[in-house]
Amino acid sequence: MKDVNELNALLEGLGTTIGMEITEWQEDMLRATMVIGGSNSQLYGIMNGGAALALAETLAGVGSHLLCNEGEIAVGIEVSGNHLNMARVGETVTATATLLHRGHRQHVWNVDIRNEEDKLVSTERVVNMIIKK
Repeated sequence: MKDVNELNALLEGLGTTIGMEITEWQEDMLRATMVIGGSNSQLYGIMNGGAALALAETLAGVGSHLLCNEGEIAVGIEVSGNHLNMARVGETVTATATLLHRGHRQHVWNVDIRNEEDKLVSTERVVNMIIKK
C-alpha cells in the first residue's frame, strides 16, 4: 500500500506545476488540495478553469494508475466539467475523486472541487481507458 508521499511523487509534471498535493486515498477515492495562485489562477484573481480540469484529470489518473494490473496503464480519454463558483487567489481548494465505474477497459471518476467554505466550485467527470503498456 502506498502512502501519500509516494503518491505525490507521481504528480511530477503538470500536477506539481499547478501545486496539487494528494492528502488522502482509498481504493475508490482520492483527495487532493491546491492553493490558488500563480500557475493555476487567471487574470481576475480566481482559479483558472483549465487548472480545475487539470487537477481533476490528474487526480483521477493517479486513482486509475493505482487500480491497474501489472502491464497496464491508464490514459485519459475524456474530461468535462462545470464551473459553479469561484475560488480566489490565496484560497485552498480540495478535490475529491470518487470512482463511479471500474471496468476492465475503462474507469469513470467524478471529481468535486470545493473551496474553504465547502462550497462546490467545480465538478468534473473523467474517463480513463486502461491499455496494455
